[in-house]
Amino acid sequence: MTITEFRALGRDVPDLNIYGCTPDADEPSPGRLYPCNTYIQRVDHKKGRWLLVLGNQDWLTNDLTDLEVRLYDWAIGECDLDAWLEANPKGVQP
Repeated sequence: MTITEFRALGRDVPDLNIYGCTPDADEPSPGRLYPCNTYIQRVDHKKGRWLLVLGNQDWLTNDLTDLEVRLYDWAIGECDLDAWLEANPKGVQP
């Protein structure tokens, strides 16, 4: 899977918690859901702020494209993206 395909499969969701992502289980947590249940959390819709947490590192920025590259680079080492796509031919289903 290429970065272009990874990005294209991402979907906006109103609450990441519904999909087993628990960045803030007490309140709805909007964001973008990607293959292998990876995600980028939207933390300030008005200012276009996004948060990505990978292990003990985090990035807070308006640059979603940069965060998608970081998430993709991490995901290719942690998940078999091609196998995921075979099992989920319609992609991420919000």
